[in-house]
Amino acid sequence: VTYIVTKAKTKNEKIALLKNVSCAFVHGKVHALMGASGAGKTTLLDVMTTRVTAGEVLGNGVRFGGMPATKALFKTCAAYVEQFDTLLPMLTVQETLNYWAELRARTAEETTEILARVPQIINDLDLTTCKDVIVGDALNRGISGGQAKRTNVALALVTDPDVLFLDEPTSGLDSATSLGIVQMLKNLADSGVTVIATIHSPTSEAFRLFDSLVMLKSGQVAFAGPLNTAVPYLKSLGFAYDDSFNMADFLIATVAS
Repeated sequence: VTYIVTKAKTKNEKIALLKNVSCAFVHGKVHALMGASGAGKTTLLDVMTTRVTAGEVLGNGVRFGGMPATKALFKTCAAYVEQFDTLLPMLTVQETLNYWAELRARTAEETTEILARVPQIINDLDLTTCKDVIVGDALNRGISGGQAKRTNVALALVTDPDVLFLDEPTSGLDSATSLGIVQMLKNLADSGVTVIATIHSPTSEAFRLFDSLVMLKSGQVAFAGPLNTAVPYLKSLGFAYDDSFNMADFLIATVAS
């Protein structure tokens, strides 16, 4: 995939934000998209989730299970969790999920089916203890940051997606909470969901839970493959890893430099 946009200032100069990006994400695994700031992580996520509204997507395109990705297909098999929480502060966790379920349903039968799924989602995402607590905001105390992240993921799971995309799911969280979020994503993958997440600076423990890694630099693939082959690959290029350092930091710094 190559993604080209026109610069806003010049109106005629084109720039490739992604250049011949090629990678695959195996079903039922947790996949990390990494790179320094500006590497193209979120852009690639937007292209894969058919969220781009300008520019040209060239090449063979994106496919879900062999079928060309379209907005209609995405709605039937995938879901996207944005980096920033978009929850209503006055609703409880349970009310938030019920409200979202009714919004997504197209028929009365679908409403019943989706609402029946909500209690299991609350249980699977460890939200039982806070299901009757309001989301809250700066003026009203509510659920914690980690619980808010889990609630956002829960909203995406309401439609029972096969593929789950997440943009920086651990941003703004402490190391223990981040580890809990990634462990939750690992559990989802074990249940059959394909999880693809951009990740910036995970802890060593959280990072090792990912199955595969795609590293980007300036819109190009620097590495794509199983996570446990990334360090040997860079070592073969002359970049030795000192295991006293965070593996994720080593990979990002090495590729960026």
